Amino acid sequence: MVDVLITRGGLVGICAGGGYAVGAAKGDHRFKAVSIADEKAAALDQVAQAVQAEAAGNEPVAAPYAPPTLDDNTPYDLKEAYEYYLTARGQHPNAQNKMLLRSTGLVINFDAWLIADIFLTQPLLIVVGEKAESRWHSEKIYKILDGKNKALKKVVVPNARHMDFYDKEDYINPAIEKIVNHLSPNN
Repeated sequence: MVDVLITRGGLVGICAGGGYAVGAAKGDHRFKAVSIADEKAAALDQVAQAVQAEAAGNEPVAAPYAPPTLDDNTPYDLKEAYEYYLTARGQHPNAQNKMLLRSTGLVINFDAWLIADIFLTQPLLIVVGEKAESRWHSEKIYKILDGKNKALKKVVVPNARHMDFYDKEDYINPAIEKIVNHLSPNN
């Protein structure tokens, strides 16, 4: 898209293309016919600039996936991500705590739950931590599938947070027990 006058780029979606246009605009802010008012917009504008620069031949821009520093405003789950990925607790020497900035738009645009109510017919067990800030993801898929997936189960592990399932046996062991039971042929 280097030859396109990106300062005037926009999308038109007709019929089913409307959904594709919205999906593309969510993940790529080089399209100028999108209007939102949110701090996320500034972040995606930064991604769009990096993608455009890369398309013009510049080096890809990297960004950390876990916060490299913490402050009083850092959400608890991100503090735990820092503790796990950037300290001896879980850090690996080959893990550099970076991803390509252009991936941010792809991650934001990805919707794992889209049409799950139609195609996710296999028995599903959702194990979630009671205090996980990411719990809303589990609640969302449960709500989407409730009444549609006849073998849907949800287990809320008391007092658990997101990272607790990575390396804390008090939370891992009950989760594994439920998963083994769920996957057993007699279930």
